[in-house]
Amino acid sequence: MKLNLGCGSDIKTGYVNVDAFALSGVEIVHDLNAMPWPWEAGSVSEVLLHNVLEHLPDTIAVMKELYRICHDGALVKIAVPHPRHDDFISDPTHCSNITQRTMYLFSKKICEETAKDANNPLAVIHGVDFEMVEDCYVVEKRWMDRVNSGQISESDLREAILSCNNVVKQIEMTLRVVK
Repeated sequence: MKLNLGCGSDIKTGYVNVDAFALSGVEIVHDLNAMPWPWEAGSVSEVLLHNVLEHLPDTIAVMKELYRICHDGALVKIAVPHPRHDDFISDPTHCSNITQRTMYLFSKKICEETAKDANNPLAVIHGVDFEMVEDCYVVEKRWMDRVNSGQISESDLREAILSCNNVVKQIEMTLRVVK
């Protein structure tokens, strides 16, 4: 089973489309804040969470529930607005800052490697394990145009990503469940 959680009107063929509201095409109406979710343990092979996770106030509970419903090797595809972009900042329904570093805290391997760094070992504490398979930034067009025209270097862009607002529009990540 493949789930498109918090789908809104973005209905995907081949997925069970789930939203808190009974919109056209939504197959299951369920508030993702209400746990446990209505799927059996280990029954899901793929989950889409596109512009959803930042709306859910308890990221740890969501990650635990994703781990419960997914089978070993399942993919969890997440897209969130960058926390330093106006798309995130201006929306009063956004309540969780999510970055790659957030997701690394749910990897047992990363938690073990960084234990001496006083990192919060969420994967170990909460009995979950997700491996980062892929991650990328969706950079604002105006910044990419500046790189492509030679106005700034890729190094300049990396520095801007670390220090400026409205450079990265969205973060996209794919996690693999490890059981």
